[in-house]
Amino acid sequence: MKKENFATKLGFENWRKLSEVNTELFLESGDISWYITELPDGRWAAWDDAEVSINRVQYFYDRHEAEDFQVVGFAQKIENRAEQFMFVLRALADQLDRPHREGHCEHAGRCEVIPVLAGFLESPEGAKSLDSFGNWYSSQTPHDLFTELASGDFRSTDWIHEDELPAWYEAVKVAKIEHVVMGMAE
Repeated sequence: MKKENFATKLGFENWRKLSEVNTELFLESGDISWYITELPDGRWAAWDDAEVSINRVQYFYDRHEAEDFQVVGFAQKIENRAEQFMFVLRALADQLDRPHREGHCEHAGRCEVIPVLAGFLESPEGAKSLDSFGNWYSSQTPHDLFTELASGDFRSTDWIHEDELPAWYEAVKVAKIEHVVMGMAE
């Protein structure tokens, strides 16, 4: 499909107008870009330019659904499950940086655990915990992961390897998020 025709089918005057509102999320090796685009009718489209075809577009009612779809799709290309988990967790932390999911927090600040957890798991002190995620992780959307992490108090023993709990608790104290982490006395 020609780019101009693709843009018109999505509701844009031309490819240039479509390009002005695209948000590129990822660039895959081989120069394939993964996009989300707010359409003129208010919906969101998730697509990539590996093959510009209207049949390859997925439609969503909000930005986060479209973005979650692309994050999971891209993550599934990563073979190592622990790396998949980190990719989704990093994407979730990035989403939180954008006016905290549209500017409000209904989680009593519990979302603060997400960037701290990501940093801890990427550090040498979190290596065993990250390795263990490879045994159970199976392509959650960022929204699902957010719900799991922020819907209640964070139970450290569910996420952190027992050998790494002291280092985790220190990271929590440094970040001043003790109020969202259960078992700080463990």
